[in-house]
Amino acid sequence: MERKLKKYIGGSYLLSCFFILSFIVTYFYFYKGYFKVGFDDIVHFQVFESITNAFENHRLPPLVNFIGFSANGESFNGMYPWVTSLIFVIPRLLINNVILALYFSISILLFITLFNCYLLLKNFTNKKSALFFGSVIYSFNQYNLINIYNRGALGEALGFAFLPLVFLGIIKIWQKEYRVGSLFLALGMSLVINSHILTTVVCCLYLIIFELTRLLLRKVSFKEIKSIIVAALITILASAYTLSNIILLSLRNNLTTPWRDIQTLDWNQFVAGSTKATLDFQTYNFNFGVFVLVVMVIMAIMLFRPFKNASWKKWIIISCITFMITFSWVPYKYIGLTKSPLGTIQFASRLLNFVIPFLVIGVTIFLDKNYRNDYKKGLIIYSLLMLLFSIFTEINYINNKKVSYNLTNENINKYVYGSNYAESDYSLKDKHNHNWSVIYKSEIFPLKDNLHEYYNGVHFNVYSSQKKPSYIRFLTYNGIKYEVYVNNKKIMPNYSLGLLRVPLNKGINTLNIISKAQLSEYIFFVISIISTIIIILTLIMKKEILDKKELP
Repeated sequence: MERKLKKYIGGSYLLSCFFILSFIVTYFYFYKGYFKVGFDDIVHFQVFESITNAFENHRLPPLVNFIGFSANGESFNGMYPWVTSLIFVIPRLLINNVILALYFSISILLFITLFNCYLLLKNFTNKKSALFFGSVIYSFNQYNLINIYNRGALGEALGFAFLPLVFLGIIKIWQKEYRVGSLFLALGMSLVINSHILTTVVCCLYLIIFELTRLLLRKVSFKEIKSIIVAALITILASAYTLSNIILLSLRNNLTTPWRDIQTLDWNQFVAGSTKATLDFQTYNFNFGVFVLVVMVIMAIMLFRPFKNASWKKWIIISCITFMITFSWVPYKYIGLTKSPLGTIQFASRLLNFVIPFLVIGVTIFLDKNYRNDYKKGLIIYSLLMLLFSIFTEINYINNKKVSYNLTNENINKYVYGSNYAESDYSLKDKHNHNWSVIYKSEIFPLKDNLHEYYNGVHFNVYSSQKKPSYIRFLTYNGIKYEVYVNNKKIMPNYSLGLLRVPLNKGINTLNIISKAQLSEYIFFVISIISTIIIILTLIMKKEILDKKELP
């Protein structure tokens, strides 16, 4: 009893440290009172604004966006997973100050990343210093910070936060804890699906490779296969809302897709970027920082030394192989992979999101098997230095006036409403021009002087030089129900081209376009949320799920 109490207190102390550190490190990105907008931030903020406004009205947002994206009805709400983005929406609902709400959201995101990594690593060791070290390495690596602060790749950062649960689940299944493993695997996969599709695809590829390898080694049992199938079925339930939206829009519409390529890293630029305390990046010098690089080099050297227990080596080898294929010495272009479905990954650097978990698993097992008491101070000091380096990178980036622009409470509407960023992603294809949006065939454009955007509709004026039916710059997706009013009169428009075609009078005309979430969307959303809650509650009620286990 005393031992269990001591273990509980120790774990609570470590998690409290993680919580405090998350808010401290994040503070230095906000200490000037504004948020330096990253590469894709505006896209996410437009989606968040739509969801927030819908929730304020006790509704789900429609699958198309009326806020932002030039108010032309892009399908980001339907095609881009947003359920886990409630981490950003809920603080926005509760806090009037946009910047303060964003500060809380990012702090919570980092804490969740630390917590999930802690759950994973607790499976391999009970040593608090090793758990602290591994969790800090995972969560505060420079690539994750670049994604959050500079690239604005919040979906990818959310997916990265939940990846440890996926690997914890599959490892639990390998350890013959089939029920718990299925639940963790289902929870992790559903949360990744509800965060970022590309991370989901790469994650599934790794799971397939792992299981095929185990099959070749004759380690797969019927119970293991059954557990994975059960996890897959539960995953479908917990991600039903996201999956149903994507399937509906993809099957019923010919959508433009994001560009395909595999832009690799340059080794020299990678090393140079790792040593700099900055979040600046180019596609060829994405990096995870000097502290992670040093750990990786040390572990790679350790591979060539004999150890009694070498179960950690396979994880370091997987990490090293994944790391190697992110660089330019792999001729993706010349072997035809850049334009293949694999090219949807776009940046080989996305694989760094998988280099890190494999690395920290290997390091944690190594430390547990070869731990000495004098390691404790060294691990803690190294972790604190890495945190300090993270703070320096944030301060340097926030004071770099050449990069991006600053978001404040006063100017957020300027950047969110009416913005034309990413306006051709998930658009409708022009039948006569491959992967080119039909939006460019518009004849009539909304006038900006009377543009009003809402979560479920848009109001604007258009000018027509003569009385005739015209194509308006507004997309119309199959499977989406619209209500259209021209000069306050409800009409039945033509949707055949994928553009809104309505009869206009000569001169100024007023248009109102409305779309609402359908009953099926509410049903799937409730199924997803309830399924996720049930999984979490079931895991909480399981006893000793966090005990250290031996790998098979």
